[in-house]
Amino acid sequence: PRGLIRYATLATPSGERLAFKPIRPRTLIYAGLIALVGGIMLFSLLTRADVGLNVLHDRNPLYVRLSDGSIRNGYVVKILNKAHEERRFRLSVAGLPDYAVVRPFAKGDPAVLTVGPDDVGEFRLYLRVPRSAARKLAPEGPELPITFTIEDPVGGSSARRESVFTLPAHLR
Repeated sequence: PRGLIRYATLATPSGERLAFKPIRPRTLIYAGLIALVGGIMLFSLLTRADVGLNVLHDRNPLYVRLSDGSIRNGYVVKILNKAHEERRFRLSVAGLPDYAVVRPFAKGDPAVLTVGPDDVGEFRLYLRVPRSAARKLAPEGPELPITFTIEDPVGGSSARRESVFTLPAHLR
């Protein structure tokens, strides 16, 4: 017969029907939390950087002394282009006076790095410091902190990454 099985709780032992309330405190709390998390995700998506930079210093050898006495350090520079068009970035290094950027087999300016749309560009480059500048820097220590900066002259976006320039011990 009808009514033998009912879905009730101990709070309603008499069997009267409870009124359906679609808006309860728990519903409002869940809706608020979903809106908050969605807002945070939207904000982070809209304000994300459209370029990323990673610099890896060569581990072996740490430096190379060239025949003219200048010191050279090797790096692998990875640029993440999150834009949907090809971009050209200009590389600069702060913390080194009188340095030169050397890119093997590069055509044109070695400090201009081109990365395709939605791609990661990987570039092998060397920083070379003349002997006279290296002798002036030697008292500061075996590793000089330097900052790599890439800038997109068209879009105006930029990224920075810290690294080191290693000097030989005999210069100190």
